[in-house]
Amino acid sequence: MRLQGGEISVTSNAHGSTFLFYFRCARAEAPPISAAVNKVGKAIASELLPNNTRQKNITPASSTQSESTKKHRKLTSSAKDGPTRSYNVLLVEDNLVNQRVMHRQLERLGCKVHVANHGLEALDILKSSVIYHHNTMSEVSFDVDVVLMDIEMPIMDGLTATQKIRVMQNKGEFLRHIPIIAITANARPKQVEDTLSAGIDVVLHKPFTLKELTEKLDAIFEQEGGTQS
Repeated sequence: MRLQGGEISVTSNAHGSTFLFYFRCARAEAPPISAAVNKVGKAIASELLPNNTRQKNITPASSTQSESTKKHRKLTSSAKDGPTRSYNVLLVEDNLVNQRVMHRQLERLGCKVHVANHGLEALDILKSSVIYHHNTMSEVSFDVDVVLMDIEMPIMDGLTATQKIRVMQNKGEFLRHIPIIAITANARPKQVEDTLSAGIDVVLHKPFTLKELTEKLDAIFEQEGGTQS
């Protein structure tokens, strides 16, 4: 410690010991914003950074616009990456960063997105939509075609929410079957089995690509013969 210009000490009592130390070191320079931007993609990172940070550190503005335009064009105009139709999606995700990124990506694919932070909010949104038996088209203005359900969430987790949705569906409280795609990192066979047993239709493991997601969306509606609302 002394070679580093520091010291170490210890004090003890009946409850235990406390060790204290310090040493000198050089202050590291913060990495440039561009390095962090490159890790998640300029278009997405520009949405997550505060406005003042975005204006000062992302250079140049025309370059950022160019990257964003390219990404937008790739997500919306590529037939192989985009879904075959526009879906009304209920995104159930408690991680705010994942939530925002997914929301942006789904919108760029042409989807209409509603967001819930946990399973209980998801149930409330479904009961406010046109597929809830007690609502009428004149009372509400939005539909839900599919639910993207995270599994690990506070308040109410994804499996509990799915089980409750299926119980309500079996009672006729929903006008049709609600496709639910699990978005989860739980990939062990027993975890997948438990997820499907809860009433999940399809399991999509993290990390996944937009192409994989849109393929799942199209496949599940082709199988069920779903119609666009």
